[in-house]
Amino acid sequence: MHSHESQKSEIGVVTALNGHFATVLIETNDACTSCGASVFCAPGQDGIRRLLADNPINAKIGQQVKIEETDDILLKLSLYQYGLPLLGFSAGIFISYSLNFTIPPIPQELLFFILGISGGALAAWYSHYQVKKIADKSQSHFVIREIVSQ
Repeated sequence: MHSHESQKSEIGVVTALNGHFATVLIETNDACTSCGASVFCAPGQDGIRRLLADNPINAKIGQQVKIEETDDILLKLSLYQYGLPLLGFSAGIFISYSLNFTIPPIPQELLFFILGISGGALAAWYSHYQVKKIADKSQSHFVIREIVSQ
């Protein structure tokens, strides 16, 4: 189990409340472009990043709060986004190698590479589908841990 201090946290402002959830506005920073959680806080039509966070401390609209991820969602997203395509690429190569798959005019190494790329692309499509499925769930993957300022 992780301690709250060891997790990466972000600061945001509560903009709306809905039951025990709060919508938190997050400032865009340099890390946003490569963040795996961008499927949760991608900018809306107005260009502002918002995400849904569990609100166990009853933060109010306008308060600045510290939020953290729950259930290691960023690790799971990273495994889907990077691990599955790598696994698909490797599987494409090893399966074609073990079946001794050949097409006479094409060098066998090139064929292994093409089938590896195909396996990686198929796995990348599947991982994209799974990440979208996780993002579309109505549950929050973030929690408000403390109120920073009024």
